[in-house]
Amino acid sequence: VDFSSVSKHDMGDASTKSTNEEDLLHEENTRRQLEVRDRLIHRARSIASIASRHFYEDEPGAGMNAMKKLNEMGKIVNEAGLTSEEIGMPWERIVKGAAMCESKRRSGKWED
Repeated sequence: VDFSSVSKHDMGDASTKSTNEEDLLHEENTRRQLEVRDRLIHRARSIASIASRHFYEDEPGAGMNAMKKLNEMGKIVNEAGLTSEEIGMPWERIVKGAAMCESKRRSGKWED
C-alpha cells in the first residue's frame, strides 16, 4: 500500500509504504508487534486527518483519495487485531466535512 500520493500536505510517517508493517505483523517479538501497532494507529489517524482537512478545504477529490488509502489499510489493521476504539478514527469530523463539500457542490458554490 503506497501512501505517498494521498495529498499535497506533508504526511510524515503516513507517506511511507506499509509493507514493513505487513511483514512485521508476523514477527514473534512482542515489542516489535507493539511498535507496528502504534505505527499503524498513527498512520491511520494521520490519513484520516488529511481526508478531513481536504473536505473542509473544499477539495473533495483529495479527500476521497485519502479515504481510499484508509480503505487499503483496512486489511493490515484487521490483521494487527486493532479495534476502532484503539485507532480512534474521527469519523464524525470526516463525514461532516464531506457533507459540507457536497452541500456546497449542490448549491453551486463550486463545480465538480
